[in-house]
Amino acid sequence: MQNEYFVAFKKEFYSYLEKYSIVPKTIYVGGGNPGCVQSLLEKILSFLNDNLDFKHLAEFTVECNPVNVNRKFVSVLIKNKVSRISLGVQTFDEKSLLKINRIRQNNEIVENALYLLGDLKNVSIDLINGLPEVNYENELKSLDRCLRNYKNLNHISFYDLTIDENAYFSLHRKEFSFPKDDEIFLFEQSIEKLLKSNNFIKYEISNWARNSQVSHHNLAYWNYENYLGLGASAHSKIDNLRIENKADIKTYINERKIDDVYILTEKESLEEMLLMGLRTIYGISKKSLKRKCGKEENFNKLILFLLNKNVLKDDEDRIILNDKGRLFLDSILVELFRIIDSF
Repeated sequence: MQNEYFVAFKKEFYSYLEKYSIVPKTIYVGGGNPGCVQSLLEKILSFLNDNLDFKHLAEFTVECNPVNVNRKFVSVLIKNKVSRISLGVQTFDEKSLLKINRIRQNNEIVENALYLLGDLKNVSIDLINGLPEVNYENELKSLDRCLRNYKNLNHISFYDLTIDENAYFSLHRKEFSFPKDDEIFLFEQSIEKLLKSNNFIKYEISNWARNSQVSHHNLAYWNYENYLGLGASAHSKIDNLRIENKADIKTYINERKIDDVYILTEKESLEEMLLMGLRTIYGISKKSLKRKCGKEENFNKLILFLLNKNVLKDDEDRIILNDKGRLFLDSILVELFRIIDSF
């Protein structure tokens, strides 16, 4: 099936080239844990190298789990000019790893992966706050050791656990011992203190970087730029279009690739711009937001609300939330969306 998938991937790539004139600033190979099938990964990376101009590429990322990092995998990355790796660590706590079905992963495997990735200038790890059975003291010690020992570990994504209604955690919630809200908050404070002491900057609500190694791929989302997603389950944004590919691999290969195309309304597009852009320390361009608002009076209503809440930084060209604003972003967005409903 690997060959069939690769053929379908190439067809989709050429189809997008015919339809859109997007020059990628970043490449992100993720989803489905690409490290699992290294032969297919190598074909895709080689194909992208042969068919894209890398002169202006800010970042080339591959995501994977620590258990799939070995010397051959790393050699494939380097050969194909991958500059960044995103490791889905989730937690260092081995008891919690068992609860989330990461049976093969442990701290030794994570640190071995970081050691093998030593030639890449930027390694990122994902962590989740709120997982069951976590010993937060050990979690902090493990992260501190990795930050001190692996100097190319320059990016941390630290997300809160969200449980969908029909997800495994939701259906079996009584079987797990989840931390309380105050424990989650205190751990978040401890993580922030540790990262600051290691020269990390919180450039987005859930993302930290040192040595200026921000995730350009994620910034494209937050800056509301266009992006193309290729392959099963991939998503794309082209102006006001949202495109979602079929999730089932066999269906993606043999049938219609696109599962859904959604056209955003002007109102939805404005809400998305606020939802994404206000998350970062860079904020939103005032000119861009004015265009989205349509009328000057609509733009002024939004700005007046933010000024009255005392959540704005003083900036001539951009709308940037201060620390208080980002802390209460969810409630601020609720109010902003209510104002938009009145336009």
